[in-house]
Amino acid sequence: MVLHAWHQLPPEAAALHARLLGRKGCDFRLDKLDYEDVPDPIEAAATLVRRGFAHPRNLMPLSALLPLHTVSELRAVCRAQGWTTQGCRAQLVKRLSVPEARPYLTSPCIRVRHEGLFRRMLRVYLSNHAGDLTKVVLSEAGIQRFPSYRPTGGVGMFRNRGALLAYEDALELVRQERTESQWAELAPVAIERVTRQPIQPHLRSRFDARRIYSKSAIRAVRAVERQHGPARAALHYSSLLKCNLASAQHIALRAALCHDRAGDPERALELCLEGVRNAPLRAETLALARTGKRLARKLGVDWTPTQRLLQPQNRTLTIPQLQDHPPLFFSPSGPAPVEKAVIARLASEGREAIHGESGPWIMLFGLLFYDAIFAPVAGMLPSPMMTAPLDIHCPEFSNRRADQINAALDLIASGGAPERILAMGRAHQGEQFWGARWSMMDLDDLAQLADHVGPTALQSLMRAFASDPASARSGLPDLVIMPGPHPTLPHTLILAEVKGPGDQVRDNQRCWHHQLLEAGLQVELWRVVDGPAG
Repeated sequence: MVLHAWHQLPPEAAALHARLLGRKGCDFRLDKLDYEDVPDPIEAAATLVRRGFAHPRNLMPLSALLPLHTVSELRAVCRAQGWTTQGCRAQLVKRLSVPEARPYLTSPCIRVRHEGLFRRMLRVYLSNHAGDLTKVVLSEAGIQRFPSYRPTGGVGMFRNRGALLAYEDALELVRQERTESQWAELAPVAIERVTRQPIQPHLRSRFDARRIYSKSAIRAVRAVERQHGPARAALHYSSLLKCNLASAQHIALRAALCHDRAGDPERALELCLEGVRNAPLRAETLALARTGKRLARKLGVDWTPTQRLLQPQNRTLTIPQLQDHPPLFFSPSGPAPVEKAVIARLASEGREAIHGESGPWIMLFGLLFYDAIFAPVAGMLPSPMMTAPLDIHCPEFSNRRADQINAALDLIASGGAPERILAMGRAHQGEQFWGARWSMMDLDDLAQLADHVGPTALQSLMRAFASDPASARSGLPDLVIMPGPHPTLPHTLILAEVKGPGDQVRDNQRCWHHQLLEAGLQVELWRVVDGPAG
């Protein structure tokens, strides 16, 4: 009914309502507004009041009216009442917070109504938590272009009104500012809210109250660790482990560490064993295995070895370090982070390198699997201007698009990736979609990269992205070094992980190194040390 009435508003009134909804707060002074599409804000506001989309000044509380007035105006009201005009704004507001002051506050003001309803609409329409209109503005201004597709019907973001309200409550819980002690006190409440929420299908996980509550709960229990020690935290982690959360391995690791520090290494070892049993290769699996191995050695028991990872070749580069914090190294253009310093060194030696990390690979994925990303899967593209479907972060992403993904993998295996990249890049140049990094590499370089990687390795790499697009972005090597002559390096494509002094290889990087080496690519670990260039 409210939405139907909104569509019946005159253009100026609708424009004013939309403008004010996009601003902070809900109380506004009309004679301070200046919008090109609202030439008469006072008349437009009167229409909003008549149609029920705003409250007039006389229905606004003094606590809302007084802040809309200047100090000079507040002093004028005091003067009209015969009261002292001395004091700062806060003192004047306190003095005027009485019914006698209201008749003297005559500036045109309104309080906009239905802010919550329209915020919900924007969240659903734009598929983002904040309901931010930035994408709409950029699109209307011609600054950004979004993919063209027909929005899909089907399963909605929320199963019912209760799920919507729980989601909004979870967002509020996450966004509130708290001290460390307040977070620790929140732990039992946050865990209880996680357990109270039903398990949703993964397709709804991005807007699932249970997932958002779980983030608050994990943060709160970490605060318990720091405030009250490992024993109490271990009890909370045990409660979270019963909730079957996507972050179960992370929770198991924290629980194991707490049990060990609390004097129960046997239980800690059990948690590690349970966490790695039949688990896929991922950063959390490696962390649990490493902790389990340490605990087994401590207890004098055997530890079943996990998968042995392939290790990249090590190489040492000497580059003068010019600054420690943050670490900066010599480059011809001035002090630079370690990756840019290495790129400059390679360029001086005639070898091209790109600091891409995941950038080039997700761009390749976005172009090669564009049809899969925007396949008409029910409920996954519910609105326009989406850069990816709702389930891009879900394990079922590939299962729901098996035909399109298998077709793309077959094309890659047949050697058709470079041509496909060029064709899709020209067709969708400048579009904002999942993986788009137009400024990082031009299309010809992307096509050459796919050609240098080769069909077999590229298919393996892209299959990893298709099975888990969101997680695959993290941990890829820093540099893509294009083939070419060099006095000491192989002339083939090299993927280099660059580490400065004291920087360590992370578990997610180890996982990718193994997968890339297993696919037959040249992966190296470059350690940069301080010293004269050489």
